[in-house]
Amino acid sequence: MKKTEPHPAIRSNTRYAFVSIALMLLVFMILVALMTVPLGIPLPTLTTIVRVLLYVLGGLIALGAFFSLRVSWLRKK
Repeated sequence: MKKTEPHPAIRSNTRYAFVSIALMLLVFMILVALMTVPLGIPLPTLTTIVRVLLYVLGGLIALGAFFSLRVSWLRKK
């Protein structure tokens, strides 16, 4: 049996979901590095950096969820 190719929209949305997951992991690794490695960054600056990275992480989570739901919706169609 020949396997059918998925629709291009499904492929692209799946790729976007995987990219957002990879970026989530990268941001999380940066957060872990900032919290564990003593870099000599002043505490107010470190707090601001961590806060911004948490906002970025939240945005990437929302983006990944959107693309994952879109892929499931496109597969259902």
